[in-house]
Amino acid sequence: MFSRPLTLRVEFNLGPRSAGRPAPRSLIALGGRLSIVYLILLLSTGTAAIADSTTSDSPTAPAPAMTSPASAAGSEQTDAAAQSTPNKLDQLKREVDAVREAYQGWGLKRRIEVFETVREEPATESGRSIDWSKQTLAYSCVDDFLRLGARFRAERQEPALQKMIFAYDGQVGRIRYLHGAINRPLSANANAYERNGAPRLPHAVLVEYYYSRHLDWLLIDDYQTHLFPPQTVIGEPEVKEVQFDGHPCWKVRWYGINNEDLDVMTGCEVYLAKDRFLLPLRQIYETPAGDRWPERKTIHIDAFQMDSATGLWYPEQVTAARQWSSQSQWNRIRFELDERFGDVEVYSDAPVVAPQHSKPPTAVVSQFAPAAVLTELSGPSANSMVVRRAFEPKTAGGSSIGLLLVLATLAIWFKATRLGRALRQFLGRHPTFMGLSGITLTACVGYVSTYPPGWTTYGLAMMFAGLFGLAWITLTFMLIGEKQVSIRTVLFAAACTALCFGGYSKGIKRIQVRQRMISEVRDFGGRVEMGLWHLDEEGLYLPNRLRKLLGEAWSGRASRAAISYESFSEKNIDRWCLDEVKWLGLASREETAFEVDGDALSRLGATDTLWTLHVEGGYMDGEALTAAAKFPRLIDLHYDCQHRAVAKEIALLSQLERVWLTNAVVDDELIKSLRGIKNLDFVTLIKPRFGNCDRPHHDWSIDGVEVQYATVTPRAVNTLGQLSTNLTFVDCNVQLPTAAEVTLPLTTGFAFRDSNLDNRSLLRLTKAPRLLSVGLTGTDVSIDGIEAFSQLRPEVALALRSPRE
Repeated sequence: MFSRPLTLRVEFNLGPRSAGRPAPRSLIALGGRLSIVYLILLLSTGTAAIADSTTSDSPTAPAPAMTSPASAAGSEQTDAAAQSTPNKLDQLKREVDAVREAYQGWGLKRRIEVFETVREEPATESGRSIDWSKQTLAYSCVDDFLRLGARFRAERQEPALQKMIFAYDGQVGRIRYLHGAINRPLSANANAYERNGAPRLPHAVLVEYYYSRHLDWLLIDDYQTHLFPPQTVIGEPEVKEVQFDGHPCWKVRWYGINNEDLDVMTGCEVYLAKDRFLLPLRQIYETPAGDRWPERKTIHIDAFQMDSATGLWYPEQVTAARQWSSQSQWNRIRFELDERFGDVEVYSDAPVVAPQHSKPPTAVVSQFAPAAVLTELSGPSANSMVVRRAFEPKTAGGSSIGLLLVLATLAIWFKATRLGRALRQFLGRHPTFMGLSGITLTACVGYVSTYPPGWTTYGLAMMFAGLFGLAWITLTFMLIGEKQVSIRTVLFAAACTALCFGGYSKGIKRIQVRQRMISEVRDFGGRVEMGLWHLDEEGLYLPNRLRKLLGEAWSGRASRAAISYESFSEKNIDRWCLDEVKWLGLASREETAFEVDGDALSRLGATDTLWTLHVEGGYMDGEALTAAAKFPRLIDLHYDCQHRAVAKEIALLSQLERVWLTNAVVDDELIKSLRGIKNLDFVTLIKPRFGNCDRPHHDWSIDGVEVQYATVTPRAVNTLGQLSTNLTFVDCNVQLPTAAEVTLPLTTGFAFRDSNLDNRSLLRLTKAPRLLSVGLTGTDVSIDGIEAFSQLRPEVALALRSPRE
C-alpha cells in the first residue's frame, strides 16, 4: 500500500455525506444510485499503494451466483465450446458492474510477508505447496481497508516508519503521513499512472498496487476518463469461459503497456472465479520485452473466506511470486475481515502521524540580510558539468604520445628497411604526391582538432593544424633528403604559419583580455567564475597538466562575474570581456546605496549572452533600464527600489521572466509598471512596503508573487488579493487582528513558509472565493487549524508539512 518515499500529490472532489449509520450486516440491502466517486493519491517513486475502482451509476444488479468449490484442483480444463467473441467481453463487464454494486461496504485487514530473494525454484500451482517455515522473512507490513459507499479509509499500520492514513468521509479527504497532513476534496479526473489509496473492490488489494496494477482497466468503470491510465491495453482482450482449479472462471488474456516510457510490454492472463464474485483466482504477468530483465509475476488466491451475514466472498490467503533472471521472491498475504466499515465516524478519524503536526515548534522567522553578491556566486562550477566528462583527460595525452610513436616508428622504418628505402626513393621522384599527402593529413588533423570542446572557439584547432603542417614539411626534408626548397613548399609553409598566427590571434589574445579582467575584478573585491553555466557550450577542454600550465583563463568562459560598483566604469568595461558573462552582479564594497550608471551599462553593447543582472543595493532608473533593454536574452532582473517608484521603462524589457525587487512600494503604480512586461511570470518582493490600491481589481494575471521579509498586515493582504495569482510568503511576520477586514477576491492560492502564521490567522484568510489551494511549511498552524479551515472551505486543498531541516 505505502512505502518509504513520502512525497504526495492528492486530488479530491466533493462527495455526499451519508445521512445515517447503517448496520454492518445490512449493507446488501443498499439500493439506488451511488455517485461515481473515488480518490487517487499520488505518491513518489517506490511508494506502494492500492488499485482503484469506482461506484457504478447503474441500479443495483443481482450478484453472481455462488457455488460450492469443486473438490478436485489441478490443471486447466478448457471448455472446447467456449470461443472468444466481443459478446463475451461485454458480458464480463456487465458482471463486473454487478460486483461493484454488491460490494457496497466491506473491510479487510491485510498482512504482507515478503521473503528474501532466492534462487529460482520450480514453479508451484499455489502457496499451499510451499513450506513457509523454510523461508526467511525480509520484512512485513500491515494495512487496513474500509469502504462504505463513497466513503473509504486505507491505513498502513506497520511498520511505523511507513505509517500513513487515507480517509474520505463524504466531504473532506484526509492524508496523514510522517512529513505532513493534507486535507483535500475528491477529484473527478486523476493522474492514475501513480498510486491509489481508495480501493473500490477487495479484488484490488490482493497485493500492493506497485506489484500489480494491470486489472484497473476492467475494475474501474470510468477508467477511460482518467487523464493518465496506468496501463494501455493493446487490441481487444481475449475472453473465454473455462474451468480452473475447480472453479468456473472467466479467462482474460491481453497485452498491455504499463510504464511511462511506453517501452515495456506485458503479457497478461487472469482467471476470474465466477463462483467467488469474480475474485481473480490467478494472475500471470510477463514482460518479454523492454529495457529490463524479463520478469514473471504470479498472484494466486490459495484460500477464500465468506462473510456469512452478507454472502460476499473475500480472499483469505494469497501467494505472490516475482521471478526474473535466475532469482525469485515469494510473498504471503493473509486477510482478516474487519467489521468496522459500518461505523460512519471511522472515515473522519484521521489522527496525525507525527507529533509536530499537533503541536508544531515555534516558527523561525529569519531577519533580512542582503545577498553577498561579491563573495558568493550562484550556479554550478565548471567541474560539475557533464560536458567536462565528454572528453577524458587521458584521451588527448594518449593520442599525442601515440602520434609521436607512430612518426618515430615510420622514420626508423624508412631508414632501416629495404622497402622503406625504395619508398623513400619513390617519394623523391614524386614530390607532388608527398605534398598532396601533407595537405590532406593537415586538413584531417585540423578537422579532428575541432572535437575537443572549445578548441575551435579559442583557436587551438587552427594552431594544432598549422604546427602539424610545419612538422610534415620538416619530416619530408628529413626522409627524402631534399636540399632545395620549392615554391610549393614555401607556399605550404606560409599557409601553416598563417594558421598558427591566426589561432594565436583568436585564442591567446582573447585569453589575455580575460586574464586581465579576472585579476582586476578580484583586486577590486569582486569575483569571477570560469566554466560552463546553464546552456553555455563554449567551455574549453584542456588536459589537466596543460590547464595548470596555461592558467585559469584557459579553463573556459568567464560565465559569472560579481563586480564592485566602484570599479564598474566605462574605462574598465572597455578593457574587460564582460560580453561573455551570463550572470552579472553589481554591489558596493562599502555596502552603501548607489544608482546604476546607464552610460556605463550601455558600454556592454547589445550582447546576447547576459541572462541575469543582479544589482544588490543599487537603484535602476529609466536610463539604466533602457540600457538593459539592449540585452535580448536577459530574463532575470534584481535591483533595489530604495522605496522609490519603479520606472515605466522597465516595460522595455519585455523578455523578462522574473523580477526581484527589494524595498519596493506595492501600489497601483508598481502594478501598472510591471504589467507592461509581456513575458513576466513571477515577481519576488523583498522587504516591501504596501501603499494604497485605489483600483478594486487589476487585470493582471501572472504565475506567482512571492513576498519575503515583510510584515503581513490586513492592508498587505488586501492589496495582494487584487492580483489573480498564487501568493507565497517567506520569512514573514503575520499580524492579522480580528477587527480588521481581510479579503482575497482574486487569489487562487497562497502559501506560508517559515512564518509565524497561527490557527487564528489562518482562519482570517477564508474570504477568498477563487481559492483552490493552501500550503503551510514551518508555521505555527496545527492539525486543528487545517481541520477548522476545511470545515469552512471543504473545497480547498490544504497541505501542512513539517518544517524544513
